[in-house]
Amino acid sequence: MPSPLAVLVVKKLGWRRGLDALTFLTAWGIASDSLGHPVRMTEYAEYWGQSLAKSYKEREAFFLMWPDEASPERLWGLARSAVSSSLPKEVAVAQVSAVKV
Repeated sequence: MPSPLAVLVVKKLGWRRGLDALTFLTAWGIASDSLGHPVRMTEYAEYWGQSLAKSYKEREAFFLMWPDEASPERLWGLARSAVSSSLPKEVAVAQVSAVKV
């Protein structure tokens, strides 16, 4: 039976790192869609108005969760339809956390 992404990431990484992994997946996807191309880390940080260090911390959690993924692109393709990118990032992350895989 499929589980929500939130359950999977918390089981593997715990709450804090799991939330960072989901945040990166969601925020990367929203920024990439908005800019029309897969964003680089500097673009990601600038788009969300956060430090590059925080952006790299989120990316690190993503790759701890999904070490076989080259980028968030494939997973974002699966989660995109569950997200309203017009909402704040935190709400979009909550929407992705409910996606069942």
